[in-house]
Amino acid sequence: MCSYSKRSLTASRSKCRGLRCARDWLQSSSGLRRGWSANTYVCPRMRRTLKVFKWEPSEAEAEGTEDDDRVRQYGLKGGKIKQTFQDLEECSFVHGLKFPRIYPLFLPTKKEHYLSIWRNMVSCKMQFVVGAAMVAFAAAFHLQDVKGATEPCYPALFVFGNSLSDTGNGLLTRNPLFTRTAERPYGETVPGYPFTRFSDGLLIVDFLETWIGLPLLQPYLDREANFNTGVNYAVSGATAETASSLRSRQIRPLTDLSLDVQVGWHLELKAFESSPQNPSTYAYTNGLYVLEIGGNDYFGALNSLIYSPSYITNNFIPRVMAKLRNATQVLYANGARNFLYISITPVGCLPSFLSMFPMGSKDSNGCLLDLNLLSYTHGIELLNLVNELRATYNRARFTFLDYYGAYIEVIENNFSYGFSNTLDACCGAGPSVPYRYNIILFCNSLSSTALSTLCPNPNVFINWDGIHFTHRFNSQIFNLTIGTGSYLSPSNAFATCNASPY
Repeated sequence: MCSYSKRSLTASRSKCRGLRCARDWLQSSSGLRRGWSANTYVCPRMRRTLKVFKWEPSEAEAEGTEDDDRVRQYGLKGGKIKQTFQDLEECSFVHGLKFPRIYPLFLPTKKEHYLSIWRNMVSCKMQFVVGAAMVAFAAAFHLQDVKGATEPCYPALFVFGNSLSDTGNGLLTRNPLFTRTAERPYGETVPGYPFTRFSDGLLIVDFLETWIGLPLLQPYLDREANFNTGVNYAVSGATAETASSLRSRQIRPLTDLSLDVQVGWHLELKAFESSPQNPSTYAYTNGLYVLEIGGNDYFGALNSLIYSPSYITNNFIPRVMAKLRNATQVLYANGARNFLYISITPVGCLPSFLSMFPMGSKDSNGCLLDLNLLSYTHGIELLNLVNELRATYNRARFTFLDYYGAYIEVIENNFSYGFSNTLDACCGAGPSVPYRYNIILFCNSLSSTALSTLCPNPNVFINWDGIHFTHRFNSQIFNLTIGTGSYLSPSNAFATCNASPY
């Protein structure tokens, strides 16, 4: 348990976890005296126990007149929220670890303010030092610097998703929107590797494959490929809902190859598992099934200009979750036992939407509040789904990767992670256009540094083409989540891989 002194909060090495410190203090006489109470909620940035703390300030506190040396105060005026976390910060630093911030939810009311501890304040027995890991990764972010396990911790990987995970299916559909990935500047950061990705380099799933000891996966539509170690079914533009369902609501998907189609591909391939180029029965049962999808459902609805973000939150997210639940049930019925679900990014931070809604309300990072709330809610509901599946299928393993939370961590501490540009597209319209993004001048083979339509150093950019991310950002997100166990539930999901590049 945590013990308290007048000016500091100290922690027991053997049992204390930062979250418990927070809970104990907020529910202590001091915490209650200051108007705090704890409620159980679901919040995707937490790694284990999920809490949201409600604060109802007294009139004196609201005016900021009460003096308490235990508390760091932030004024309430202008919608800001006073945060009482000096003790928690001191507890976090007992063992020299980085303090995970406390963040307000997006729409505080005048009388009740909710602060969510989005990230578990790491264990007092932490086995890695965040700062050292970040420095090491900043110096060595290429694929060849990420050493894989000597033995694969999973015999195969099966990936279902969209362009954030697509390693070539979009190109093979010959859709002109996706064939650009076969040309420079796409892939320019990792010469010698396939360019067929929406990035200047590699994707999170590429780093995952190497981390667990597997070769890079081949796309399903490459029917001459060897699929012994898994298959990538992800297709750029893919949605969780079927294309016909979206069209019935005046939404135009970029492809008909939805999650249902991808799962169907998997079942077709599994029917021929006796083929020497296909995964074995053991691989199908013990492999890892990655599902990263849903963002394009919301993108399509937003781009239609028919639906508001709040309407999409209330009406589209449940449909996406239903599709993910159904896909899981089908895969489980066909032998799958290990699942990884990746939440969507804060779409309000994307240059494509920032340029579309220039007058929208923005947070301190410059991101659109209502669109980020949409992404945040998706993460909440996805974690709810994961917990539901854990209770239903107790013989399977379900892991949740909070992409949203990791993204916010990086953008709020961008210089610490080596990013000097957080909101502009590296490749696209150039610096004369807001956010360097314009759909007509989307990144293509003519983009160049000479024309200023390609940034000279993508390593300092988060965004690659206004919708997708740079190789270095992908590598940082991988390191921050799977590489260290942060923003991952359970945090030890990949501990048996025993692979570390540091």
